[in-house]
Amino acid sequence: MSRQELRAPDVFQRAGLEARSWIASRRRLVLGAGVGALVVGLAAALTVTLRDRKEQSARVALGSALAVLVRPVQADLPPGSSDDPPPFKSETERDRAGVAALGQVVTGFRGTGAGVNALLPLASAELRLGQLDPAIGHFEEYLLRAPPTEPLRAGALDGLGHAREAKGELPQALEAFERMSHEEASGFLAGMGAFHRARVLVEMGKKQEAAQAFAELVAANPGTPAARAGQERLAELEAEGIKAAPVAPRPDAG
Repeated sequence: MSRQELRAPDVFQRAGLEARSWIASRRRLVLGAGVGALVVGLAAALTVTLRDRKEQSARVALGSALAVLVRPVQADLPPGSSDDPPPFKSETERDRAGVAALGQVVTGFRGTGAGVNALLPLASAELRLGQLDPAIGHFEEYLLRAPPTEPLRAGALDGLGHAREAKGELPQALEAFERMSHEEASGFLAGMGAFHRARVLVEMGKKQEAAQAFAELVAANPGTPAARAGQERLAELEAEGIKAAPVAPRPDAG
C-alpha cells in the first residue's frame, strides 16, 4: 500500500462524515422517523395491554356466565332449603338463563380466548333447549376457532353430531361423528365417536356396515364404556342375523 493511500481518509471515516452530512441535511425527516417508530412501539404496547385487559374481563364474564349453569334447580335441594341466589325452578329455566349470559360473553368478547370457550357451553345449552340451528352454528364456530390440539373439540363434535341427528340430517351427523372418532382423546370419550357413527349407520339402514363398525370399535377400545355399548348393539344386530367379519384386536389394545 502506498503512502498516498495510507494518508487517504479511512473508508469508515468517509462513511461517518457522509452519514453526518446526510443526517444534517435531513434532520427533520430523521427526527420524524424516530418519533414515528416510537409512536408505533407505544401503540403496539398499548394494544397488547388493552388485549390483556379485554381477555381478563372476558374471563371474569365467562366465569359469571358459567356460574349460572351450576346454580341448583329447586327439585335438587332438600325441602325448606334456601339459597342465595335462589335456585332455578327447572333445568329449562337454568339453560335459558345460561344461554342469555353466555351469549353476551360471545358477542361482547369476540377475538378473546374466553369468548371462544364460551361457545361450547352456549351450544350445549341450546342443544338441550332444542334450539338446533343456533347450537349447530355455535358448535361449528367453536370448531373453527378452537386450536387443533384443544381436547374439548371432541365434545363439540359430539354435540354437533347429536344436533344434526336431531334435525334428521343423518349424513352430516355421520360426518361429525367420523371427525370425532379421529379427534377424541383417551378417557371417557374414547371410542364414543366410533360408537355414534355406527349407531347412525343403523338409523340410515346400513346395518351390515354398522355391524362391522361396532366390531371394529370393540376390538380397538376394549374395556371402555363405548366398547361395552358397542358390544350390546352388535349383539342386537347378530340376533337379526347380521354378522360382522372377525376383527383382530389392535396390538396396543389392552
